[in-house]
Amino acid sequence: MLLPDFRVNEDLNRLKDKMGIPRDVFGVGTGYVVQNRLSTKEREDLASGVGVDVSWNDLVVLQNATFVFKGERVLIYIRDVHAFGGTENEPRYHLKTCSRIKDMHKKNRFGRYVVAQEPNGEFEIHVTRNYTKTREKRRLRVCRFCLNELAFDGFQFLRSAQSRSEFVSNFTPDRFFALYPRSPHTKVPSYGPEGAPPNDYTKDFPQISVALRDGVGWRCQQCGRLLSAAGDKKFLHVHHRNGDRWDNSPENLEAVCIGCHAEKPAHSHMKALPLYQEFRRRFP
Repeated sequence: MLLPDFRVNEDLNRLKDKMGIPRDVFGVGTGYVVQNRLSTKEREDLASGVGVDVSWNDLVVLQNATFVFKGERVLIYIRDVHAFGGTENEPRYHLKTCSRIKDMHKKNRFGRYVVAQEPNGEFEIHVTRNYTKTREKRRLRVCRFCLNELAFDGFQFLRSAQSRSEFVSNFTPDRFFALYPRSPHTKVPSYGPEGAPPNDYTKDFPQISVALRDGVGWRCQQCGRLLSAAGDKKFLHVHHRNGDRWDNSPENLEAVCIGCHAEKPAHSHMKALPLYQEFRRRFP
């Protein structure tokens, strides 16, 4: 479909007459780039694992300590690798502001990081050997501090070094983005105003709750506190991560003690409950 010639189209000219605009006056078309949005090039580099260089001020750190760059959740990693004596210190990619990231930032070394959204863990790194820099794609491993602090899929409960190593070896970023979407602020509602289910617990939630807590050994998935004693089980709750009480999908449920539950967004009112006060007396 061709657009009309705005200079000679009579309908448009009559509209200009009504608006008091002379027919021989034309506007100037200009384009602009919306700020704080990913460009096409940046989006391609993020998805391909090439990465985008960032400074600390370029990032937004959310309440759950994950990173957002220009409205998109991202991973961060070190791109530059130096080989000394034939030995390389292979970098890890990070999911959040873990203790290692905080330490790097404190030492003013954060400028060495880039951001990416590559789903399979294949990142571009720049390796310097004998003063020669080469680019190569390499499968990097996730930071163990990040997994532990996020309590990701029960990682913090794995006691043996072998089981933790296997978890890290098999981990890929797509598992992270499945739980923490790339666009945290632009989630499209799943339902319209007429079809949305009431935000209430389902009838089978009590059974689901017991099964989940039993499955994690009655241990808080956030702080690791064991609450398996008969008098302590009441202190272990099941939290809906997205706030939808009817959504009992496994990725949305988390077993947490009432202490950790009260620290979740919009849950501070729980601190006024007698059960919370009892918990604090029992576990000061």
